[in-house]
Amino acid sequence: MDKIKIGEVIYKMRKERGITQEQLSCFVGVSTAAVSKWESGTSYPDITLLPVLASFFNITIDELLNYKAELSKDEVMSLYKECEILFSGDEIDKAIELSQEYVDKYPNSYFLKMRIAFLFQVYSFKKGSEEGIEEMLKKSVSLLEDIVNSCNDQKLVEEALFCLGAEYSSLGQDDKAIEVLGKIKKSELNPDQLLANIYIRKGEFKKARKMLQSMLFQNIWMLSLICSALSDSYYEESKDLSMVEKYLDLAIDIKKAFMPEGRKALILYNNYLLYASIYMKFGEKEKAIHMLNNMVEDIGEDDINKYPEFQSVWCFNEMVKNQSETITLNLFDTILITLEDESFNPIKENEEFLRVINRIKELKENSLKKEL
Repeated sequence: MDKIKIGEVIYKMRKERGITQEQLSCFVGVSTAAVSKWESGTSYPDITLLPVLASFFNITIDELLNYKAELSKDEVMSLYKECEILFSGDEIDKAIELSQEYVDKYPNSYFLKMRIAFLFQVYSFKKGSEEGIEEMLKKSVSLLEDIVNSCNDQKLVEEALFCLGAEYSSLGQDDKAIEVLGKIKKSELNPDQLLANIYIRKGEFKKARKMLQSMLFQNIWMLSLICSALSDSYYEESKDLSMVEKYLDLAIDIKKAFMPEGRKALILYNNYLLYASIYMKFGEKEKAIHMLNNMVEDIGEDDINKYPEFQSVWCFNEMVKNQSETITLNLFDTILITLEDESFNPIKENEEFLRVINRIKELKENSLKKEL
């Protein structure tokens, strides 16, 4: 039994409730001096008093013995990074085990659950089989559902609802996805624009520009996503290739207009993959391979696993720098798995397609050597 830990818990809980040592001693049936000794760590409560103390503070005995309300954000990110390193390597089962261990150890840390849910979702492809991928997604969903049902942080709950919508959809549960997405509170009243104008009037120009540049950045990426979704709608409804191409081109052009010089690979690879898969659905094999060649050419000139410095773009020069300078997830694996999809079956024996695959594998090997 950790005397100091119990004393810290009793002191913390008593102070949070505005209770004196005398009031606590009267309830428990001990002297005020005894309570003082517990809190100072010079003695600890008799084991028979633990249920009484837990009841008084409305916590479990486990929490009384090892109370920690919540991990700090830095502590969470440290645990998250430890798990992510395992996920990004070849130890997927060990990564899952460690992640679950941390979730079980810190059941009240919903931010940790959010980060682990993200890892389960992003690295689900590493399980290989459809059953394995589905199992990983279900683990992620379980954590997100717990956040939605138990967390008091509304912002975190809404992030979890958004992620749940995406994952329910991935699992083919569209009705559930619609239901949870409908729970997200939407507002047309974004205060950032007004706040920025107020900062300008106050002469706090840098603060205003940081806020406005961040808004510009977020909206540019949202515009690109909207264009991709619009292209999908035209494909699904009418198989209108002309409209699909226009929207996909617009999505790429929007990104190109604001990307850091020489950093096309990470920003555009997903657009090229999407474009290629769409062309395959239309039976446009040569156009699909052309898109894949564009992607490989960009990757060969860039480091796909290094986060772009958007602050080097003139219109984002004062935006707050993203904390993630590198990406642990090896995106070459993501690309190779995407190209294994059955939609590419008609060109899997094509020499140009095989050259694309081999080039990606070569670039992956070169990337891994750089990390050593």
